[in-house]
Amino acid sequence: MPVTRNAAARAVWKIVDGQAHIMFVDDSASAVPARRWPDVPLPSCAPGHLAFDPQDYPSLTRARGLAPEYASLWDGVARELAARRGAAGSAARTHNAFFGLPLTEQAPTDGSPVGSQDEGRVITIGQQ
Repeated sequence: MPVTRNAAARAVWKIVDGQAHIMFVDDSASAVPARRWPDVPLPSCAPGHLAFDPQDYPSLTRARGLAPEYASLWDGVARELAARRGAAGSAARTHNAFFGLPLTEQAPTDGSPVGSQDEGRVITIGQQ
């Protein structure tokens, strides 16, 4: 699980369908009793712990609305998510550049239409 930190707080989150979903926040500077959103006490956790329902972790956008006091932390999550997307996009671009050779298809030798069956088709990879 990704962890994003700022001065006194950290957010633990996961990526679902390309979006950040916040699991919990630990804020060591907060004296607010630990709770599961919105107000279920978590007496076994340290003050400043804010957990979200595991059945419905909020998206980053929703978390911004639920806990706006962590705006700088949410900004950090957004930056880290963007960096992860960029890294994944870079790998995809490298993959496509390597395997992105043009494909050309020649008519089958058995007289059947192109694409109607695999046998008899000739696929050429690379330059024509």
